[in-house]
Parts: sequence; C-alpha cells; structure tokens
Amino acid sequence: LIGMGSCVLNRAVIGEESIVGAAALVAPGKIYEKRSLLVGNPAKRVRDVTESDLKEINFYKDEYVKNGARHAAAIAEWVKENGLRL
Repeated sequence: LIGMGSCVLNRAVIGEESIVGAAALVAPGKIYEKRSLLVGNPAKRVRDVTESDLKEINFYKDEYVKNGARHAAAIAEWVKENGLRL
C-alpha cells in the first residue's frame, strides 16, 4: 500500500505486503524487506506490518470498492432521471 502523496524514486524496491505512509519519500535505490512499515522524509522502516494491519487494509479496500459501485449506480440513476447522458 502506497500512501497518498508518497514519492517512490527510481530503482527503490519495496517488499511485498509493505505500507508506505502518506507523504513518505522513498529514496532512489533503497531496498526494504517485505512487510515493512515505512514513514517519513526520507522514508525509514519503523516496524513490521502485522496480520492485524493487513486485515484492516483489506477490510477498508473492500468497503472502498463497494462505495464506489454504489456511488456510480446513484449517479447513473440521477443522469437517467434527468434525461442526460454520460
């Protein structure tokens, strides 16, 4: 997961199931092991990502997708009711 406003520069390698915090700057060529929590400018590994972290991320990811579909359907219905086209 790459947080909003983060910048991952050339040849940086971020291991699987890692989290890069919002506004973090991952320096060029840096290599981080899997399940790393990276924060700051420059990004530093502060701890391991836990099973609980991953479970929470997946829950919110699924909710985000559901909300997107719900909002898209509502917009499509409004457009139809108002005789407009997308």
